[in-house]
Amino acid sequence: MTKSIFDKPSTIKYILVTAVISLVVGLVVTLVVSFACGYRLRIVSTNSMEPNIKVGTLIIESPRAYEELQVGDVITYFRTQEKDVKITHRIISIEDNVILVKGDNANETAVDKVTQENYVGCVVMTVPYYKTITDYISQNTFTLLFLFVMTFIGYHILLM
Repeated sequence: MTKSIFDKPSTIKYILVTAVISLVVGLVVTLVVSFACGYRLRIVSTNSMEPNIKVGTLIIESPRAYEELQVGDVITYFRTQEKDVKITHRIISIEDNVILVKGDNANETAVDKVTQENYVGCVVMTVPYYKTITDYISQNTFTLLFLFVMTFIGYHILLM
């Protein structure tokens, strides 16, 4: 009878711990490098981009150059009178170095003009339902902690 390295509980535990630590370190390094390169995270708070980008979606913006933007790109900008409010809409036209943007929502009729001065970034990735998941976790912390503890106990019982 041959023995595998996976027969020992300590080897399995070592592999799992190494995998989790590697995942966490990889995530932290990725976030630090991303922020250092100018990437930003935002959460969508209105329905102006539905059905393509829903309320609660996490968007990741890149610092793409203004001159590289194209019709169809989704960008974030601010209106000059409201610098604290960031808006994310799709480019529908580019005319004389001025970008025209509009939300994807069928009820959205307003078209905004974006110049290099009020352009913030270009959306490169979205994580749907991010806010829903984080809200659930924050509201159900005790339940999730209980499930984690029970899983941990069950894991150790299986290794005995």
